Amino acid sequence: MTPHPPDGHERPAHDHAHQHRHEFGRPRLYDLSTRVGFLGQRDRLYRRLAGLAAPRPGERVLDLGCGSGALSRAFAELLGTDRDLVGVDPSPEMVEHCRRLLPGAEFHVGSATRLDLPDASVDVVASSLVLHHVPEADHPRVLAEVARVLRPGGRLLVVEMARPPAEAHGPGGDDASGHRHGPLAWWRRRRSGRTSPRAGSRLPRLLSDAGFRVVEADRHLRQLYAIVGVCP
Repeated sequence: MTPHPPDGHERPAHDHAHQHRHEFGRPRLYDLSTRVGFLGQRDRLYRRLAGLAAPRPGERVLDLGCGSGALSRAFAELLGTDRDLVGVDPSPEMVEHCRRLLPGAEFHVGSATRLDLPDASVDVVASSLVLHHVPEADHPRVLAEVARVLRPGGRLLVVEMARPPAEAHGPGGDDASGHRHGPLAWWRRRRSGRTSPRAGSRLPRLLSDAGFRVVEADRHLRQLYAIVGVCP
C-alpha cells in the first residue's frame, strides 16, 4: 500500500518518478537530458515504441506518467492529431509543459493508482519508464486501474529498464532515460522501498496476472524492454 502523507491525502504511486525527473530542475531541462541520454535517438525510438501499440486513427490514447511529453508526441505523430491524447503525471510542472507542447490533448495531474477517468474510456494505455519507480506492492493497483479504463481489446504498452540499474551500469552510471542510477543510489531506493528495479524482468508475469494477454515483447537499446498486453 502506498504510504499516506501527513495531510491524509493519497500520495501518487509514481510520485517518485516525479522526484527523479526534478533532479534535472525543470521540464525543459529534463527533456533535453533525455535527448542527450538517448544519444539523439529518443524521438525515433519513441515513435518505434508507440508503434508497438498499433494506435489507429480515432482511438483514444492515455500516456500514464507522461513526463515531458515525448511519448505523447510520438503517439500524436502516429495518429495525425493530438486531440485523442490524454496524459497523467504527478508533476504539475510536467503537466503544464505538456499542455503547451500538445494544446489539443488533455493533461492532468494525477496518480497511477487512482485514475480520474471513466471505465472503458481509452483504447491504448502507454507507460514509459514509470513502473520501476512504483513500489512493487502497488503494481497490481496500477494494472487494475489500467484494465478499468481500457476498453475490451484495448492495448497496454509498458516500457521499462531491462535489468536492475546496479547490473546494467557501472558505479554512478545513468540509464538511457537520463535517470541517475548506480549501486549506491539503487541500494538507497531499494532499501527505502521507493522503487521496483526488477520491473522490466517481471513485466510478462505482471501483465498476465492482471488478466492481460501478452502479444508482443521487444528489447531496445539493450537497456529497455517493451511489452504489449491486450485487455480482455
